[in-house]
Amino acid sequence: MIPKANARESTLPWQSDAYHVAARYKELDTLWEGEGVQVQYVEVEAGGRILPHTRKTTELLYCLTGEGRFTLDKEEIAISSGDCFVAPRHRVQGVSNQGGAPLHLLIIQLPDERQHLAARLFGLFSRGPS
Repeated sequence: MIPKANARESTLPWQSDAYHVAARYKELDTLWEGEGVQVQYVEVEAGGRILPHTRKTTELLYCLTGEGRFTLDKEEIAISSGDCFVAPRHRVQGVSNQGGAPLHLLIIQLPDERQHLAARLFGLFSRGPS
């Protein structure tokens, strides 16, 4: 059986932390937490950002809407709707919204022992629908 998310996105509470400036997120699905996988929906307001930080896990980030900049260590790239990128664990990463509308991201955090999945998921998101 293919598991489905345990709640509708509209009913989940918004959250934030010290790294979020005019940004917030929702934990979309806790069904996979036992496996160490977390899925988040992130909204960064115009002019907002996620401050540089590191994670213990690899993250796959998919830009749903908006325009911004993604920073990995000292490299910075422009991002927009449909872009997908990987933030390897223990690397400094950050996101800023450079557009006039909210920037929406889907973030999948992968556990250490499943890091190889990042490359496979990146391939799926990068190709888009067939």
